[in-house]
Amino acid sequence: MIAEYVDAYNTERKRLKKEANAERARIERRLGEIEREIRRAVDAITKEGVPPGPLAPRMRELEAERTILAGRLQAAKEVDDVIALHPKALDRYKRAVLELADQFKHGTDRVCDHPRVSHGDHRACLP
Repeated sequence: MIAEYVDAYNTERKRLKKEANAERARIERRLGEIEREIRRAVDAITKEGVPPGPLAPRMRELEAERTILAGRLQAAKEVDDVIALHPKALDRYKRAVLELADQFKHGTDRVCDHPRVSHGDHRACLP
């Protein structure tokens, strides 16, 4: 059951990462378009003498969109910060749980030199 969960988890993580990467690429592409459009407007004002009045509303729209997209880009990057579960870690976890369950079931007098777990009147060594 744990293996099925981990497989499903890892599959979903891969799907979400793929979607996040595609979204991040779209956002980065649009941010580049916005930067170029702002640069062209500034160049029109500074180099060609175009009055800034007619361009100001569009530049405010672009700035607002850029701010929103920057936030979305940060959120898309945070999706990549989730850790995938490694199959070897799963095997080790399953072994530890089985050993712990066996020790709870049969009791233990084993001396531990590493962490112990308490459950009611039982104490067991962790592997």
